[in-house]
Amino acid sequence: MSKSNKTLLIGINLGDAGSTGTIMRNSFEYAKENGEYDYLIIVPKSEGKPNTFEYMGEGYTILHKLDRHLFHRSLHNPDGFFGRRTTKRIINKIKEKCCEYENIIVHLHNIHMANIDLRILFKYLSKEHQIKKVFYTLHDLWSFTGGCYWFEREKCEKWKTGCKGKCIKNCGKKCFSTAKNLKLKSKYTHLLKDKLTFCPVSKWCDNLLKQSVLGDIPSVVVEGECNIKGIDYKDTALKETLGIKESEKVLLTVDGWKGYECLDEFVKNIPDGYKFILISGGNKKYQSEKVIQIGRVNNFLLPIFFSITDCFVSLTQEDNLPLTIMEAQNCGVPVVGFGQNGTPEEIIEGVTGTMVGKDNNVMKLIEAIKFVVEKKPYKKEDIIKNGQKFAKMSSAKRMFKIYNGLNL
Repeated sequence: MSKSNKTLLIGINLGDAGSTGTIMRNSFEYAKENGEYDYLIIVPKSEGKPNTFEYMGEGYTILHKLDRHLFHRSLHNPDGFFGRRTTKRIINKIKEKCCEYENIIVHLHNIHMANIDLRILFKYLSKEHQIKKVFYTLHDLWSFTGGCYWFEREKCEKWKTGCKGKCIKNCGKKCFSTAKNLKLKSKYTHLLKDKLTFCPVSKWCDNLLKQSVLGDIPSVVVEGECNIKGIDYKDTALKETLGIKESEKVLLTVDGWKGYECLDEFVKNIPDGYKFILISGGNKKYQSEKVIQIGRVNNFLLPIFFSITDCFVSLTQEDNLPLTIMEAQNCGVPVVGFGQNGTPEEIIEGVTGTMVGKDNNVMKLIEAIKFVVEKKPYKKEDIIKNGQKFAKMSSAKRMFKIYNGLNL
């Protein structure tokens, strides 16, 4: 049987939907529609999307649980070094596709917590001649640390020199110190060096990558994208439903759990005359009459919430390129947040919002919010224009150019 002359894109990720799954799927679908590409997405558990292979079926889930409980492997082995059976199943699926396609590109996204053994997977990818290129999108910092996804809050710099010594966040396992973990990550990632290109989603992450043990591997920044647009009306019915008076100003944040202790302090100091909508804020319940807590909201409903919002509050202290800031700006909502991680790459200071420094000073944040809400210094059209830099398919189009630039 002759092999297809198209290039097959294989994506490996934690899921085939959600934020990272959608970015991955968008890039593949765009490539398929605009070039000579097919695609396959490999995930531990599928949400039933097309072109998806679920590598942890029921039988493998049972084996995995037995492995964990009988042999305590997950207690001994950290993320990235556990899941021998499931990793072999992934490889077998790729081998199956090698029989159908001459040229294959593998695009890794979030692969931590996915029961994949990097030693087996990366060794195979490095040797399989039909795999011409491997891309690795960095949605967090896990790939070049001894186990953690973020380290900014702790001001840790051990990742620069091999994560030696006692880990501030206690990321080590019984048989795997953080130093050994990072040493193995570096060793097996470097097996791919001739094929591999990192794709950090922010310049901030790219700068950290270059300082790490993987800093000698090529990288290209591929920013994330937003899949929602604003609506042209203010949904006053929603305000009534939520019990918000017309005279009250509305603040909103999404994924407030990323704000940690700042969220508690912020809730205590919300000014009079303001209501704070907290979407998907973890399990903690706030008793304040100024707080309206809502569980997860589907993307198609978010623009309705943004339509009644006077200011989006970004409390995040650990994020690569916060998707929620893109979403707010796409809907014309000004943003106030801490100026750390990838946030300064999204907000145009004094045009679409304001940042109050990296010291997580909540009182400064509140003063900035009052200024933005009461003075209304920013034009809605300027905010939307900036948000459009991260519009749906913007990342997909950039990735398509990168795929096409390869000399296969």
